[in-house]
Amino acid sequence: MHRNCAKPLFIQDPWLLQGHNKKTVNATVTFLRYDGSFYAITCTHVLSAVSAGQTLMIAKGRSFIKLATAPGQYIHGNAHEFRPVPAIHEDAPDIAIFPMVSVSEEWFSTVAEVTPHELRDVNTWPNQTLCEAFGYATNHKIEDRGLLSTPGLSVVATLDEPSDKHTFWISSVVKDGYRGYDVSGMSGGPVFCSYGDEQIVFGIVKGSLRPRQGSPQDVIAIECERLSTSRFDGWLERI
Repeated sequence: MHRNCAKPLFIQDPWLLQGHNKKTVNATVTFLRYDGSFYAITCTHVLSAVSAGQTLMIAKGRSFIKLATAPGQYIHGNAHEFRPVPAIHEDAPDIAIFPMVSVSEEWFSTVAEVTPHELRDVNTWPNQTLCEAFGYATNHKIEDRGLLSTPGLSVVATLDEPSDKHTFWISSVVKDGYRGYDVSGMSGGPVFCSYGDEQIVFGIVKGSLRPRQGSPQDVIAIECERLSTSRFDGWLERI
């Protein structure tokens, strides 16, 4: 499924000396394939939540895989870290990119158990109104028989008109039973839109998750970073 391109991104000490439990904070990381290379993407504000002695990790069963180390440290012969995209003019994305230049396609399928999504050359606004935001809620982890599960949260939402060429909003009615559900942790997750029969990653969920001013309390609005091949090219030039 298209959601297999995302994983919960845990913020914790690299040796799990403080354990891994419901209090372990997570965001979301999206894996993309573009122009023959692989990339991991999350939000810059996620990096600011990493304190001294902590790192960013994804899980595979009971094992963990580091996706970041201290600057200057190397894994597989390459710097293993996310790089925030610097602001330029009016474009100040809340985006950090990890170019996974030394990682093979086999690593994703056998080690990380994730399927990077192909970034398509879609630079036009979709002509349909529904999309799907996906991520992992940090405050709704489930413990069962010694195992910890971080649930994936899929939000089917209405695609609003773009607020500018860099960000856009999606909004969704919260159904009974989900009011008060905390969506923190979705930051860095993919936003999918349909182009024909194909699901395209059209954006990345930002950290601003709040009801729109003046909206009913049962409506949530999510701010997203616009993702296109032309914009991604610009980001890569800046990191």
